[in-house]
Amino acid sequence: MAASQAFDFLPLQNKSKDPDLVRPWMSYWPPQPGSAVHEWFRTEFPKALEWSFNPDKPFDRPMKGWKQKARNLGKDCAVDLLPPTEIPTASMITLDRNPTTIKEQEEELGQRTRCNEIDQNLRVLGLRSCDVTGFNYLDWSPRYQIEKPFHSRLPVLDCLSRSNVATKAYTVPVHDVAGFEDYFSLAISGFQFIVCPSGMVEWSDAEIQRLYLPSMRLWLQEHFQASFVYIYSYNLRCEDPKRSPSVDWTVPVPFAHCGNESFQHPAVPVYHTADIWAGADVTPDAIYTHLKLYLPGKADEIRARRHRFVNIWRPLTGPYQDMPLAVCDYRSLKHSDLVASDAVLTHYCGEGYDVRYSPYHRWFYKRGMDSDEAIMFKLYDSNDLEASLCPHAAFKDPSAPVGTPKRASIELRAIIVD
Repeated sequence: MAASQAFDFLPLQNKSKDPDLVRPWMSYWPPQPGSAVHEWFRTEFPKALEWSFNPDKPFDRPMKGWKQKARNLGKDCAVDLLPPTEIPTASMITLDRNPTTIKEQEEELGQRTRCNEIDQNLRVLGLRSCDVTGFNYLDWSPRYQIEKPFHSRLPVLDCLSRSNVATKAYTVPVHDVAGFEDYFSLAISGFQFIVCPSGMVEWSDAEIQRLYLPSMRLWLQEHFQASFVYIYSYNLRCEDPKRSPSVDWTVPVPFAHCGNESFQHPAVPVYHTADIWAGADVTPDAIYTHLKLYLPGKADEIRARRHRFVNIWRPLTGPYQDMPLAVCDYRSLKHSDLVASDAVLTHYCGEGYDVRYSPYHRWFYKRGMDSDEAIMFKLYDSNDLEASLCPHAAFKDPSAPVGTPKRASIELRAIIVD
């Protein structure tokens, strides 16, 4: 690639949301021809500058090779969380911020009312729970009022900023849904537990793309009675990279987040008697960015119809996981719990949410899942009459038997169009 040649980068169309926020990563990415970063990448990682996404080959992503090359060169490319400075116990916890405006007070009252109703039902159901120490949330700082949080997903970081996000650990109760899976639905809670045998023997990239993804696309199409389903990414996660050396394992994310770009509380109640306020919605900029990236010829058509982005998470180890996935009930959220953050990749900028702690959040998992079971949860829904998203996080399960192997899992993300 010539030193003077730039490359395509799809920015987040962020015209209506906090346009004055500083976005630190933009000082070095995309690199301008002739800049030190551009010369560095041109010398050591030229393919990262030359490559462009092909929507007809969504899984042809050379980032895995770039990451491995960076590791071999001793470069910094891991995505680590900053260590928390303290782990408050439940008795020590206070809200990170107090509602000041009438609107904020009304939002918190609505959140508390919905949470109380969830708790009443949990008592009736008798769900067991475990107190999880070290459950990570965004460590809120006034800095984020002038500087937008970001996470770099560039193939190599080295001297470049990884993130401006710090986390703080809390002690959080996580409820086990075993035996009561049907109580939770995608429309109301933002997640549901499903039984969906995979029939897979080998979890290699080749077999996943040949067998697993096509079968899950058909399952999703039938489940939602959808006119169109497009699976745009998948990840294999495990803390033990030696599990299958040929597989590009990504570590689980022990941090409350949601890869979502719009938050709305339903305009009508989705849960019998809950006092749900008619919400504060965030412009779905990143959803349109995704649609233009993955389905450029259909983006406007899909945007005009009901469409959902969902994640299906499946454990590959069982029946116990040392670090299972927890999901947060949508009814226990309010808008100010979510902080929009940039996700910076080589070829585009996406946007998700980092989550601020609230004692009203209600978290759930299923103890003893096997690989025929999965959690399906929302990343986005254009229908504002239903739950639109689901914060989620990996966590260390204190009830896991001694000797439980490192969790391995697969997740896929799909666009579903009615």
